[in-house]
Amino acid sequence: MDRKVKSRTQAAILAGYSPKNARQSANQAFNQILSKGPEAMREAGLSLPLMIDKYLRPLLEATETKLAQYEGEFTDYVELDDNTTRRFAADMGFRLLGAYPAEDPVMNSKITVDVIIADMPRPLPTTKQ
Repeated sequence: MDRKVKSRTQAAILAGYSPKNARQSANQAFNQILSKGPEAMREAGLSLPLMIDKYLRPLLEATETKLAQYEGEFTDYVELDDNTTRRFAADMGFRLLGAYPAEDPVMNSKITVDVIIADMPRPLPTTKQ
């Protein structure tokens, strides 16, 4: 049973939901699954501060060892900053903080900025005597 699913809607139909409301059913099921995540993490003893301190923070200081070989023998090594891992960890931290705009177009349409333009005359400059 090797079915390649390309969308949540298709997954809902394969799971037995009615094709008529498959998209809505898929979104509801997905949101229910997402809502269970924090509870499952707490039950496993994994709080967000713990995850940050134990796993994310060390990744921000990751290093890698580059080895040199000559005729099958290690001759030298150097410790370098692992910028790929550090970039991944920083990205994860920014996502946890909500620093990126939502990827969902519906969610983006709900984010608004109010601009207030006040058209008021400026006070006349005073002259010192």
